[in-house]
This record gives sequence, structure tokens and C-alpha cells, in this order.
Amino acid sequence: MPLGHNDVLNIASYKYVLAGGISGGITRAVCQPFDVLKIRFQLQVESFDPQLGGKYRGLFQAVTTIVKEEGVRALWKGHVPAQSLSITYGCVQFATFELMSQYISAGTPTILTLVSSDFLCGILGSTIATVVSFPFDVIRTRLVAQGNQSKMYSGTLNAFYLICRDKPTILFRGLTPTLLQVAPQGGIQFTVYNILSHLFSLSDYLSSSSAASNPDPQTERRVLSPLGSLMAGSVAGLTSKVAIYPLDLAKKRIQVQGFDDARRDFGKTFQCRTLLDCLWKTYRQESLRGLYKGLSPSLLKAGVTSACHFTAYEHTLRLLS
Repeated sequence: MPLGHNDVLNIASYKYVLAGGISGGITRAVCQPFDVLKIRFQLQVESFDPQLGGKYRGLFQAVTTIVKEEGVRALWKGHVPAQSLSITYGCVQFATFELMSQYISAGTPTILTLVSSDFLCGILGSTIATVVSFPFDVIRTRLVAQGNQSKMYSGTLNAFYLICRDKPTILFRGLTPTLLQVAPQGGIQFTVYNILSHLFSLSDYLSSSSAASNPDPQTERRVLSPLGSLMAGSVAGLTSKVAIYPLDLAKKRIQVQGFDDARRDFGKTFQCRTLLDCLWKTYRQESLRGLYKGLSPSLLKAGVTSACHFTAYEHTLRLLS
């Protein structure tokens, strides 16, 4: 059953929140190393060409370098604020999407209204979730960005305290480019996922009838198998990430402005003021490829994260219901 169209099952609203939070926590625990790699690549100004002196030059080399210099735990750097971010984001995003979808698509929806509803509600859910959870994102990015030899923060609470003491507005630095990124990304992600859910429900390999666990003929429907959810979630994540990637890179670079002392271990620093300024300077200094730095780990992360996120949510909600 596609997300956002469970009204006939009369699921309590708190179950959407609970399933979203559990999904976010599981996904973050599995995928945090991908996020660390992506952020390190995005913040590196130098080329990935070994002859040009970049610290990180590829996925395997980056992993071995981080583990050698900072230990295995460094791959989960910033995990505490990242978990807070993911759980909060998952709770708000999925609950908003489900409840708004039921409100907007009430009546007899057509294919067109379903698709437009998925896109609009995906935008709303992602936007509201981003605003609520954004301070965790800034703290997480700064903890991941700092090196071992030039640490500015000792942990999550210390980072929160120092930022609030010095300049609280930093907690929302980069919010505008983030919203420009996550709004269309959320819309695309939920739309693609639900379209694939419809298609996969026609296959006995990727879906099954809910009759076995729910004998009520009025609520019997096709539900995706774990494999179906993983496949639909992965494709949705990859599609949406490619569409908005340069905005994601710009957001990360804006979030670490004024953080140069803690970035000394990683080479050159990058100065910018606004979203357009960041995109233009990145393009001018690093060419078009610079706008897609870190795309490989980001796509790997997007596919795995989205697959885990949707699968954990769907099956947790099914258990709760």
C-alpha cells in the first residue's frame, strides 16, 4: 500500500510519529559512515587527483585514511547529534506526509491527484521536518568537519553550548539552501516511492496480500515485501539525490563558514556568503565537477539510507497497526 493512503485502516497519528522515529534511528545507525565520507568530500576544496595534493582521493583511500589517523570511531563522528537529527526528522516527516496526504486526497482520487498529492505532501513533510531538526544538522556537520589536532568542540553538548554562547544564529546557518534542497528532494522521493509501490504491488515477488495478517476484506490490500520496499526506497533515494546534489554541497560549505581553525588538517578553506555565491565560486574554482564532489559516497548513502528508511518505516508501521 503506498504511503499516505492508509486512512481506511484508521491508524492512530502517534503510530506514524513512532514508526518515523524508529525508522530514522535504525537508518542513521547503519548509514552514518556514508555521511561522514560525504561531508569530508564535500568540504575538500582540492581536487581528488593524487598529483594535486588533495587529502581524500577516493572511497577506499578516504576510509583507510580516516581510520588510520582518527580511529574507526571517526566513521561515526557526530553520531549523537546525527541520531537526534534523524529521529526528529523521521517523526515529523512521515507523520506530516501521512496526515496531509489523507487530508488532501480525501474523496475519490485520480492518478494525477495522487501523484501531485505525493509531491506536495513530500515537500511539506520534508520542509517542516528540516526546520524542526536543523540545529542538530549544523552541530553534526561541524563535529564531522573538525580534525583531531584542531578540535573546537569536545562533543555535542559542548558544541551546542559554545554556539549558543557565541552566536546562536549559527544553529540555523544554511537553512535557506537546505530548504531549497530538501523540499524538492522530499517531493521527488515520496512520489517515486509511491509510483514504484503501485507498480511493485502487481508482482507476487515484490508484494503480497495483507489477508494473512488482516482478514478483514474491507482493508485487505497488497503490501510490499521487504525486497519491494528496499528496491523502491533505493531508486527513490538515488533519483532525488542526483536532482538536488549541488544544493547539498553548497549547504555543507555554508554551514562551516567561520570554522577555518578546525579545518586546518584538511587543506584549503572555502569562503562564501550566500547560496548563489557558493555555487558560483565552487564552479569557478573547481569546475562543474566540483559541484558534484562526494557524489559517489552520497549516492551510495542515498540509496542505502532511503531503502532502510522506507523499509523500516513501512514494516514498523505494519507491526504497530
